[in-house]
Amino acid sequence: MYNITMKKLFTKILSAIIVTVVALSFTACKMLPLGDDYTAHDLVNGVYNEKIITANIAVNLSVYDKTFYGERVNESISHGSGIIFKKQSLSEGYIYYALTNNHVIYRDDVGRYFEYTVHDCYGEHFIAKVEFSSADYDLAVISFTSYKEYSVLSFANSNPHVGDMIISFGSPLGIDNAVTFGTVKSYEQITLAEGFSKEMSNVTFAVIEHDAYMDSGSSGGVLLDKNYRICGINYAAKVDKDKKFVTGFAIPIDRVVEFINMQK
Repeated sequence: MYNITMKKLFTKILSAIIVTVVALSFTACKMLPLGDDYTAHDLVNGVYNEKIITANIAVNLSVYDKTFYGERVNESISHGSGIIFKKQSLSEGYIYYALTNNHVIYRDDVGRYFEYTVHDCYGEHFIAKVEFSSADYDLAVISFTSYKEYSVLSFANSNPHVGDMIISFGSPLGIDNAVTFGTVKSYEQITLAEGFSKEMSNVTFAVIEHDAYMDSGSSGGVLLDKNYRICGINYAAKVDKDKKFVTGFAIPIDRVVEFINMQK
C-alpha cells in the first residue's frame, strides 16, 4: 500500500471525482460506510472509517516451463479479482477463503508448471490454492494463509432488485482496490463471446446486469449492496465496437450460495 498523506489523498480522490462520478480508485485500504444520501464530501471525510476493502484481493495465475537448472521460462500470467468471505484461525495466522471466477483460475495446459498467487490491498502476495470450482457457475473458491487481519464479508439474504445501488470492488488493469458504483439494470441470460470454452465458463442462468464500471481483470470481483454484503460476483462485461465498457454482468448471490452449498 502506498504511504500517502491526507493532503495527497484528498487531491487523489477529488481529481477522480472531477474526472468521473462513476469510478473511484483508492490505494488506501479503507472506505466509507455508505448511507442513502451519500455525497462526494461524505466519501472524502469518511474514507478512513471502515476497512471493508481489505477483503478485496487480486488473483494471478502463472503458467510456465522450467529450464534444466529450474529457472522459469516462457511464463504467462493472467489476472483477476476475488473477495474474502471466510477465515479459519490457525495457531499463528489465518486461512482465508475467497471467491473468484472459474475462468480466472482455469488452465488448459496441464503439462506445464503453474502457480496461483493472491495480492492483498497492502501490496503483499501469498501462494494460493484452488479448493473447488465449477464452470457451470463460473465460480471458484481459493485459499491462502496470512498473519494479517482482513475483513471477511457476509452474504446478502437475497439478490438485489432492479434499480438497487451496488458497489463493485476489483483489480482491473493492474489497479489495486478499484471501487465503482452503479445500479442493477436487469437480469439477463447471456452468451459469452468467442474465446471462452465451456470448461472455462458455462453459465446458463439469468445473471445481474449492472452499470458499475469494469475492465480487464475485474472478473471475480465482488458486487456489494449498501450494507456491504456480497450480492454478486462479477464475471463478464459488454463493450462497444471501440472496446469501451457498456454494462457488466455478475453471478447473483443465490447462485453463489448454491455453488458453495454443493461442496458441503
